[in-house]
Amino acid sequence: MSELYEKLKEKVKDMEINDTTLMTMLKYAMEIVETSSLKGIQQKEACLSMLTRVINESPLSASKKELYLKMVKSGVVFSAVDLIVDASKGNLNINQNYKEAVKTLTLCQSFFQVLGNLCSG
Repeated sequence: MSELYEKLKEKVKDMEINDTTLMTMLKYAMEIVETSSLKGIQQKEACLSMLTRVINESPLSASKKELYLKMVKSGVVFSAVDLIVDASKGNLNINQNYKEAVKTLTLCQSFFQVLGNLCSG
């Protein structure tokens, strides 16, 4: 696991953590974990663990760390992983499920905007 984390840490070393880059970091974590022998829920847990560690080791203020850790632990990031996996497997039929997909993405966007406002305020 530490080898995977080191790969993620290297990839995101110049990124500032914010509500937008957190999803980019998740994407990188998923790509890195995909190259490992981990499968299924282990991959998801590895991604969340790596993101948690990146946040904890960042120079963010305590309040911002708490906020981003809540995003990871609240299920929002967990759900995003499921959405990305479904899309990558072709299980997300946008034409048939367009309204549901828009609803989910709108909720995610609203959530990140609120968190971003809290972080900057």
